[in-house]
Amino acid sequence: MMMLSSLSLQLLDDKNIFIDEDIIAQQRFIAIKGNWKSVTPNAMLINVYTPNVIADQETLWADHFSLKSQTLCYWIVRGDFNSVRYRNERSGCSNPFHGVDGFNKFIEESNLIDIPLREKLFTWFGSNNRRCRLDRFLMDEVWFLCLHNLVQIGLKGSISDHIPIVLSLEEINWVLDRSSL
Repeated sequence: MMMLSSLSLQLLDDKNIFIDEDIIAQQRFIAIKGNWKSVTPNAMLINVYTPNVIADQETLWADHFSLKSQTLCYWIVRGDFNSVRYRNERSGCSNPFHGVDGFNKFIEESNLIDIPLREKLFTWFGSNNRRCRLDRFLMDEVWFLCLHNLVQIGLKGSISDHIPIVLSLEEINWVLDRSSL
């Protein structure tokens, strides 16, 4: 389930929140460039579906990296990346390292941040108790400076084999519990 699609449509409907300047549609992603008025003038919201084949993934990463270097926008990328970042994000699968190196290289070279997922360990559930964290939000650091305490939360699944994930602003209690000192 692609929650960014819903968010993008809501933002595009309300010109007091987001003014779209350009929409880029490719086979595997849709990107909406615009002005998120209360946050940043240069936002790029991207919804991606990454193929399973590693060579195709690497082509997509190269396309995204090229687009990122051309747009000079602050990115939020949401999607099914069909890859994990770490071994513990895959369980019951035959190849726990499938696509890890290319995915991590793309994230690092694009200067994107993968914030922790709350509430769930995995976002995809397959047959024979296979499960992975394939879905996530990746974003530029500026989003954390503008929107403090940003987290992604895994929601309860429904009919899809993927659970929905959402971005949320989380309240953090900074009160020190002196009884534990």
